[in-house]
Amino acid sequence: MADFEKAIINASLQTFPDVNVSCGFFHLGRSMYRKIHSEGLQEAYNELLPARGRRRRVLPRYAIDVWNQHDATKEGAHRATNVSEGWHNRFRMVAAKHHPDLYSALTEFQKEQADTESLVGEFEMGRAVKAAAPKSKWVATQKRLQTITLTYLTYKEEDRVIPFLRALGHNIVIS
Repeated sequence: MADFEKAIINASLQTFPDVNVSCGFFHLGRSMYRKIHSEGLQEAYNELLPARGRRRRVLPRYAIDVWNQHDATKEGAHRATNVSEGWHNRFRMVAAKHHPDLYSALTEFQKEQADTESLVGEFEMGRAVKAAAPKSKWVATQKRLQTITLTYLTYKEEDRVIPFLRALGHNIVIS
């Protein structure tokens, strides 16, 4: 799971050719909103009118399987990079700097590595992992999205894809 950053995606695929790269839903929504705004389609977007541009068709920057979150939603998997962003924020707090110098960053990485190795040792000795419970509002939203996503084939067979998209849209908030 990554943000929509071509360099990270390319480096991941070059280093781990068999990896399945996907990008976070939050960043896709923000990117779409910025593009709609920059193209002057904000009014049509707000009024839900079909808007057609006069630009020639260009290939998408990202392949569908990179941004498509259908399978992740059906399986109840992560659709955002919250876990890695949480680690990054915690690391920044521990380093006490937004942009630490090389020596400070390496020192903090060494401490992080020692902590991780200690935790791995504890887990190997049978320590139970207690994950924080997700907020109930997100659990409910995930359940609604999962239920709608699982009915996609029914919508498609009845030629009702637009109502399917509307049902999803009513449960998605981009802030």
